[in-house]
Amino acid sequence: KVAKEGDSARERWYEQRDERAREEHGREG
Repeated sequence: KVAKEGDSARERWYEQRDERAREEHGREG
C-alpha cells in the first residue's frame, strides 16, 4: 500500500496522542 500524506499525518496524530496519554498516566502515578 502506498502511504499518502493523510495517512502519515494521521499516524503522527495517533503517536502524539499516545505519548500524551502515557505522560498523563505517569503523572497519575
